[in-house]
Amino acid sequence: MVGIFDSNEENATHISNKYGVPVFDNVDELMQLVDVVDIVKPTISHFEYAVKAMKLSKHIFIEKPVTNTLEEAR
Repeated sequence: MVGIFDSNEENATHISNKYGVPVFDNVDELMQLVDVVDIVKPTISHFEYAVKAMKLSKHIFIEKPVTNTLEEAR
């Protein structure tokens, strides 16, 4: 595991301390360093982060529902 990004700084610090992984302040920086992205955000954010990862040819694991709207899924 390369690291985590969480927009909630308190949550990011907790996870970092618990599992000993670095916290990234910038999701784009983290995505440059990984092969796989696990998207665990509110559904409304899934599309945004999935597109970023796909543009970088990353493998993606994303919780359901994958997108917030049918249009995003298309």
